[in-house]
Amino acid sequence: MNENKRPEIISKLSFYLMDKEPLLYLFIINSDFIKDEWGLLKQGDKEGFAGVSYKNSRVKFVYTDSFLALPLKELYFILIHEAQHVFKHHTKGLHDNLKNKLLVNIAEDAIINDEILEMKFLGIQPEMPSGEGGGITIPNDFKVKYSNLKKDAYTTPRLYGWYEEQNKDLSKREFLLKNGYCKTEEGEYGKVLWDDGANGLYTEIFTSKDEIFKDVKNGTGNRKEGRSIQPEDLTPVVVMSSQTPHSAGNEEGIEVEALGYFDNNINEAEEIQDEKEEDLIPQNIFVENIVKQAENMIESNPALKAARKTAGIDAGNSLIGAVKELLKSQVSWKKEFKQGLNIFLSDRGSTIGFKKSYITHLMNPRSRYGMLGKHKLRTVNKEQNYIIIAIDTSGSCFYDDHDKKRFFTEIDEIAKEMEFSNAGKVYTLMWDWMVRDEDLIEYKAGDWKNYNLSGGGGTNPNAVFRHLNRRSKEVGNGLIMKLNDKENIIIKDKKRLPYLLVLTDGYFYHSLREDDLLLYKNDKDSLMFLTRSQVSIPKGIKSIIYK
Repeated sequence: MNENKRPEIISKLSFYLMDKEPLLYLFIINSDFIKDEWGLLKQGDKEGFAGVSYKNSRVKFVYTDSFLALPLKELYFILIHEAQHVFKHHTKGLHDNLKNKLLVNIAEDAIINDEILEMKFLGIQPEMPSGEGGGITIPNDFKVKYSNLKKDAYTTPRLYGWYEEQNKDLSKREFLLKNGYCKTEEGEYGKVLWDDGANGLYTEIFTSKDEIFKDVKNGTGNRKEGRSIQPEDLTPVVVMSSQTPHSAGNEEGIEVEALGYFDNNINEAEEIQDEKEEDLIPQNIFVENIVKQAENMIESNPALKAARKTAGIDAGNSLIGAVKELLKSQVSWKKEFKQGLNIFLSDRGSTIGFKKSYITHLMNPRSRYGMLGKHKLRTVNKEQNYIIIAIDTSGSCFYDDHDKKRFFTEIDEIAKEMEFSNAGKVYTLMWDWMVRDEDLIEYKAGDWKNYNLSGGGGTNPNAVFRHLNRRSKEVGNGLIMKLNDKENIIIKDKKRLPYLLVLTDGYFYHSLREDDLLLYKNDKDSLMFLTRSQVSIPKGIKSIIYK
């Protein structure tokens, strides 16, 4: 591997940042700087700036000559950008479930760039590279669509899905007209202005490549007289600093040329791997450690604290504040209800188990001499876990299809796990101002695709508790709950009920009261609201804001 020698400009910058932005200073001194001699960062006919990965308790920061040639403020911006990839764990394949890796990188980059542009820094201020080296930001159309969510909307999967949707089912001709910029077979850059029918697409040619960036910025790019060109003779060009949705989201696989800065994924590049892999400190612990060190450096330096306060830098607008927010331990709703599952007898379910037994066996030679052999006997019992998901169909439980798919993908995993191990079942009921079906419906993985959650009707969660109460009959100190015509469950203890997960937007006709919980009033541990708003849910009832 290439010698890890820190460039002089980076060493000077780290010294400068020590008493201004300690977190970035610590990021630099915990990074191995490796010059890209293998073309890992090449983007088309030009080289990129930088890329990062985390290995063996160190950051591998790969850079190019183009990175070092940037003006200091732009180099600083790229440094912060790459640090954010590490802080956000992008280098650990966080979004590997998203299939289009180029589009993943673009979505990650757009969000990071937007965040940096809104942060405050002590000392020199970073500037996003402009021109051909410019970076992409979150499109305005996306921000408008998700304005109710504000910054909570700025997640890679959601932006990725939005990009995909923008270009879904577009033909090359349609995309060229929508995107505007293109490249001819002769290597000239142009702008598609209108559809000229059978003659092709009327396109004006820029006088030089640089003019395309002027055009993106303020529409003043100089162009020569145009001509009509057939779509098959044009390559779409996407400028990363523009607001145009990136064609990488197109399912038809249209080839494009991208101009501007975006990150290459170098995490698995063999050229930067160490001979011996030793993840001595996991990446999340690494980030936690340097954040704590940076906080200590600030707290122990009164002059630095005062300077940051004077500059208006606080937890809400600083890099260290943003990273601390990422590190906050957020409650996992899935973990919560897995911990709260109770086991019940079912008149139809069965669970396979084993018990230890010492027996003799005719085919066991030791048995002839009175020796006992240890065995495991297969057992079958009727104890099962039950989860009831009460789904509010009256309002917007989910902001978009991405949210809906993300939630039910996790429910699918739980349902599959229970079905495979025969350990339990998931049941659903739909409600708004009343419960829609008398019976509880057994949920199978993928059923959510047929759910209509478009809303229409009031919202009264009391209906859920009244419905379950009506379907339960007291027997001694316990209950028998009728799920449907085929299955009942026997509840021996009224304080250990089936786990009820109420999925709702949280906007009710009136606030829910503790007495409204009926059966669940004495077993709140088996109840959880997954909601957009907690205003109408009483204190003492477990509720999690679903983001």
